Amino acid sequence: QIAGWLAPFTSGSRATLELDNGSVLLREQQAGSGYLSSSLAPLHFGIPAGSKPVKLTVRWADGTEASVSEFDGSGKVTVLQY
Repeated sequence: QIAGWLAPFTSGSRATLELDNGSVLLREQQAGSGYLSSSLAPLHFGIPAGSKPVKLTVRWADGTEASVSEFDGSGKVTVLQY
């Protein structure tokens, strides 16, 4: 889950997840996907069996970045923009 202080939807933010097998997965947060709609859905990465996350980097819409390289195994990570 990503949350920015500039806008609650953090539309335009990109999250890149690097895996231990060298793969890189990319997701982009969007504010809405239909007519007059919006969504606060968290970003989801489908990690292949046997792979582990190494580094998650979020590039916010304003160009700043935040990275996480420690994962607790729960499958959930929250990244906040300050």
